Amino acid sequence: MNEHSQQQLSSYFEAIACWRAAYKVARLHVLGVRTGEALELVSARIVLDVGGDAACKAPFRAGRVEAHQLMLNQQETDVQGVALALSSAAGFHSAGIGRIKLPCTEQVGVYVAPPTLLHPEGLSEGNRLAVLSIGGGHFADVLPQPESDWLLKAADAPYDSVQELAVDYGLGTLRGDRALLEVVARTAIQVLAESAVTGNRASVGIWQDGGTGIQEGRWIGAPLNMVSLAGV
Repeated sequence: MNEHSQQQLSSYFEAIACWRAAYKVARLHVLGVRTGEALELVSARIVLDVGGDAACKAPFRAGRVEAHQLMLNQQETDVQGVALALSSAAGFHSAGIGRIKLPCTEQVGVYVAPPTLLHPEGLSEGNRLAVLSIGGGHFADVLPQPESDWLLKAADAPYDSVQELAVDYGLGTLRGDRALLEVVARTAIQVLAESAVTGNRASVGIWQDGGTGIQEGRWIGAPLNMVSLAGV
């Protein structure tokens, strides 16, 4: 990773630093191809969230294709360090999986895009998502088509396609032919649907995690009838 990419990585985590205490859950989603002792990523996501008790899906394996979901212990593992390790040649080591890394070559190296702190996909659903995208090398050589789809169709737990497997393991639709690692930080504060604005009067309900450190709310530009803060 070059200096520019390292700066983009640091900028992202600095931008979400004020919410970090609220993110009680850090989950790693992985789709990759086993090459020797390493699992080379096709797609991966680190999702930071204020809560959520959904169990991780069981590991999926069909030939060399694997998909995993695992919880990251933030008391023992720094999320920024995990993203950096996944992007390095040494990779990130996980018990039961081994070394996980973003593939790259001298011709196609690791590239970190500028952070998107208000991601369009989140805004289209009324949700605030801060996303960092890290691109790696091409995966077509290790995940040839249509052979890979036929391999998944014949698995013990069959999938129609690599795309379906990616979506089911929380990675969304695969785009392009380059490996992708994303860090996705969900919103830590939401305005409740019951909130209303009538004329210049507002009745606002705010949901927030207790880790945000915000003890009172303000509405700039109009008087408030009520502000309701619900902590977790």
